[in-house]
Amino acid sequence: MGACSDFSQQEQALPEKPQRRKCSWSILSGMKRLCVCSQHDTSMADRDEERTISSQRRWRHLSRKKIAAENQVESEEVKLQEDTGKVELDPTGTKKEASESQGKWEEGSPEEQEEERAPTPSLPSTSHMTMTPGEQLPSAQLQALLMRAVKGLTTPTLERFQAAEEELRTIVSLHGDKMERVGDVVGRILIWLDNVCHPRARKAALRATALLARSHPQDVVLSCVAHTLSSDRCAIELWKALGEEPQLPREVLRQLLDKLQQRCREEKSGNVSLAAMRTIYEVLFLWGYREAILEMYPQMLILCVRQVQYVMDLHLPGTYMASTTSSPKEGSRCLNPLSTSVEAVKTLFSMPGYWKEFASIQFQQGWDMISSRYYYSQGVGLIARAMIEFENPQLPAVFREAVTIVQREKEEEQRNIAMTFCTEFLQSPSIDSIMTKSELQAQLMEWTQDKNPIVRRLSLRGLGSIVLQPEKVQSLRAQLPAIMDMFCDKDGVRVMGAMHQAGHIIYLLNGEGLGSISQDIAVSLRPFIDDERGSVRSAAILLLGNVVSSVKDPDKPIVQQEMIHCLLPLLLHLEDRDESVTLRCKLTLFRCAVFLRWAHLKMLFRSMAWDGSTQLMKCTWKCLMQNNKSHIPKFLFQALEYLESSQTTIRHSAALFIGNTIHHYCDLLSETVTEDGISRLYEVRYQAVLAIGHLSKLKPSLTVEENRELLGQCFKSLFPLPPLEKMKEEDGTAKDALHIQQKMTELDKRNCCLQEIRQTEEKYTDTLESIYQHFMKPLQRFLKPEDMKNIFINIEDLVKVHRFFLDDLKNVLSFSNAQNLYQVFIKYKERFLLYGRYCSQVEAAIRCLDQVAGSSMDVRMKLEECSQRANNGRFTLRDLLMVPMQRVLKYHLLLQELVKHTVEPSEKENLRLALDAMRDLAQCVNEIKRDNETLKWITNFQLSIEKLSQSLAQYGRPKIDGELKVISSEKRSKMDRYAFLLDQVLLICKRKGDSYEMRDFIDLHTYQIRDDSLGEKDNKKWTYMFHLICNYGTQGYELFFKTQELKKKWMEQFEMSISNIYPENAMSNGHDFHMHSFEETASCKSCQMLLRLWVYAEKGLPKMEVCQEYYGLPPPPVAFGPSLRLSMGEIVELTKAEVEQLWWENPPPDFSAYLWYAGPMERAEAEQILTNRSDGTFLVQQRVKDAAEFAISIK
Repeated sequence: MGACSDFSQQEQALPEKPQRRKCSWSILSGMKRLCVCSQHDTSMADRDEERTISSQRRWRHLSRKKIAAENQVESEEVKLQEDTGKVELDPTGTKKEASESQGKWEEGSPEEQEEERAPTPSLPSTSHMTMTPGEQLPSAQLQALLMRAVKGLTTPTLERFQAAEEELRTIVSLHGDKMERVGDVVGRILIWLDNVCHPRARKAALRATALLARSHPQDVVLSCVAHTLSSDRCAIELWKALGEEPQLPREVLRQLLDKLQQRCREEKSGNVSLAAMRTIYEVLFLWGYREAILEMYPQMLILCVRQVQYVMDLHLPGTYMASTTSSPKEGSRCLNPLSTSVEAVKTLFSMPGYWKEFASIQFQQGWDMISSRYYYSQGVGLIARAMIEFENPQLPAVFREAVTIVQREKEEEQRNIAMTFCTEFLQSPSIDSIMTKSELQAQLMEWTQDKNPIVRRLSLRGLGSIVLQPEKVQSLRAQLPAIMDMFCDKDGVRVMGAMHQAGHIIYLLNGEGLGSISQDIAVSLRPFIDDERGSVRSAAILLLGNVVSSVKDPDKPIVQQEMIHCLLPLLLHLEDRDESVTLRCKLTLFRCAVFLRWAHLKMLFRSMAWDGSTQLMKCTWKCLMQNNKSHIPKFLFQALEYLESSQTTIRHSAALFIGNTIHHYCDLLSETVTEDGISRLYEVRYQAVLAIGHLSKLKPSLTVEENRELLGQCFKSLFPLPPLEKMKEEDGTAKDALHIQQKMTELDKRNCCLQEIRQTEEKYTDTLESIYQHFMKPLQRFLKPEDMKNIFINIEDLVKVHRFFLDDLKNVLSFSNAQNLYQVFIKYKERFLLYGRYCSQVEAAIRCLDQVAGSSMDVRMKLEECSQRANNGRFTLRDLLMVPMQRVLKYHLLLQELVKHTVEPSEKENLRLALDAMRDLAQCVNEIKRDNETLKWITNFQLSIEKLSQSLAQYGRPKIDGELKVISSEKRSKMDRYAFLLDQVLLICKRKGDSYEMRDFIDLHTYQIRDDSLGEKDNKKWTYMFHLICNYGTQGYELFFKTQELKKKWMEQFEMSISNIYPENAMSNGHDFHMHSFEETASCKSCQMLLRLWVYAEKGLPKMEVCQEYYGLPPPPVAFGPSLRLSMGEIVELTKAEVEQLWWENPPPDFSAYLWYAGPMERAEAEQILTNRSDGTFLVQQRVKDAAEFAISIK
């Protein structure tokens, strides 16, 4: 398309312009041009005719005229080349005959036409202009010269093009800074560019525009923005050209963002905003703008997120999310406005270094959330949380920008978004470095008075965060053990609720971390990964990922082994039939990979995000193997368990995992796997082949036989044992072979469990010996005695105990098929209570070690030397000190696997005793740890409360604390107070800065609560209350809370405390109830369960030993006999408890030793048993509905 074909406004409005042929221009004497394509038929009649004919006829008419003009061009060029001096030119440098008809093809604005008519000096050549750089030309003449040079770029010959290009560059470089109304000139250039297709001409004109922007950046950028918002024909080339000039990218982005905010400023500005968003999306892909984008990242992020909401509010037709990300050249044209806005936000997180945030948002469906009206706010919060999780370097700048927007912006929707970012960022550990606590609190308090209800609500939520109330950390952590106990509930809804509640607490604690309880949560979640209920699996996997993301550096060694244990289940559940489970697996597996610092993380993310199922499994398997070579045997044996999964896809994946792992890591496995392990793998070969039998459905390219042969070859590469087919022939039938196969499998599984117990205990004992010999002894000369005691705690005692334990373990495993193994664990149960002290002090020991090593170079060098001698520097003392805590919490897991694969009933029952003992030990160790943490928290409370004479340690665990308003029987006006609720007392204090002053000390033994909702008013603060009433009527309190939710929480904690003091129906039989607690760990003489009931920690005991004489309860009214009498030393077993019953009963008699006793059954069943018996035969059965009654049946 030639430059001569500049259409009038009417012609430009025609639909679907057809492709036009290029027309020629002639360049005369350097700058003087002659338009020869518009010399014919320019009468008014022709123009009138063109205005009246239809669009199609008009195009045909213009095409015929164009062809005629082109023919004329060719002949005219020959003539002009022969004698260019004969052409008569007017003062503007154009041919006089063309002046009338030129407007027909190049009509522009009135100002443009006026400038064309303005006289300009006739410059004979470019060399003349170059030789007189100091000559001052009027601005209008400069503009006319520049436009003629621009239009001369479409000449058909190279020499003339080069001359025009040189003229254009000379004008811009020498006189560009003196030019006025630059914006209009640039606008005319851009209009000309819309109708020019020659790449050489376009490039030269864009380069001149960029040079002109050096002197007039604001005018040029503003004009470019205004033009491209209405026509994007040359947008990419234009922005790319401007991006190559320094400082221009920032001006471009500033102008685009200003246009983006014209949503509510002008009438019909919505189209401007949408076009600006489209342009921003294209600019984000240009390399020249990268630095400017990073500098203006906070503004761009918040405005682009706001634009998504704005587009949804427009209710445009066809608004949907794009399924794939488009390229910058075609994406903005094929995407609708909503998709363009969302893709722009995605691109901001595709910047180098921010891809982990992108992955987290992707796997949590964050992009779908922000494009939904119902989940938009959650999506914005998810973006902020992803930035916190991976410590985005832009977080401080985004936080400051958000604060500024909330303070100054008038648009309420944008303030809401900024306020969401502010509130979420309060969970960041680095928030203290951005703004001091006092400044944060003052700012949030100011926002509580804002007119916007969302700003007020979010500011109140921010005031309750742990960054401003650090005393909540221990309270939140203390709630987790009780929540974890609810995981074992049979009701899936309750389990999911408990997991959701635990996840919320983990979110609130994000800035502080979970501490040592993170390992307990990870261990408790492990069984739920394979739960039969899809919703429970999904919730457990998500919670596990939240635990991983919240673990802080000091706690990473504690959780690392648990995370490695969960890697293979997560890998296999990528093939789960439940799509939500698959998505949660991707998120959690990615978080684990980041936590374990895997290599090739980007490759793993791309595969998870966009690859299909088969390719994803290959990529994940490859990453798992390359980053965890030392754990490959463990993964292999884990996969064996999944060959019996109820899900076909998981069985297939497990079989493929086993086959591929053996095939590719045969040498490694042959060195590390024992003979027992190899035998175990061989025995499951048949199961693996069965599992892969239907794999052809997943891989149509291979037949069933080919798949079986593939897996069989993988197994044969490792197993020099006779094939399974031969075993079948020898045994006669496939059924017998399969039976023997399964029997051998169970036996081998048991032997493998025994071997694992022995090997891991040997390795652990060696680790304890290494700590003692290579660290503890050498460091005695370098550390003070108190530091030695604080760091090594009771390591020496643990070494002694485990020496004997290992000897006993080896002896038992060497004889009688390890049938007496359970006795060893029961014997050492109380000796292992040493771990209670160790586990409760190990975190303090590591802090002490870090402090000592950081303050002394000699100690630091000695530690490195000891580590080198102990294990060639692979593990430091800091790492090794965490091993004992991990070991003591694994004994019950090892025994659990052994019980699972033990077939003999009596041995299985004995092992269950050992399993119960180790579970009890693990629970006791965890309770000791929690008690020590609670005591530290209570000590902090004690020190912060003035005028408190009692020791809070004797009143139980803290329940809840917070602000409330109190009306007492003495003062009937509401008083602002801060309350602490413990198990037995309520402390009402007055806040004084960071400390508190005691006002009332309420013993809950003599109080009860009563709800009162009469005065409550919807959405009105401090109207939600309940009464705390004294049992003797002497005094009482009215407690007021800010919200209904806070009132509910406080009432629940009050009810729990009072219930612990007086359990339900505790006094119904006339007895005085007292609860006893043990400060030191004790054990029940009857059932041997450990007793550490410090402050109302409840534990059920099936049997009890009488410790004093008792005479009391009468027998039932219908029976005869003495009252209940108990003597010292007797064992009481509780079989039935009816709290309303005022008499005692013996347990039902046991008649099982008699042949005539048939047990509990109905009459029909008894008659059926007697059918084949001779007459006179009888039996006695126990009634099913009433176990206390018996019946006799006679034939």
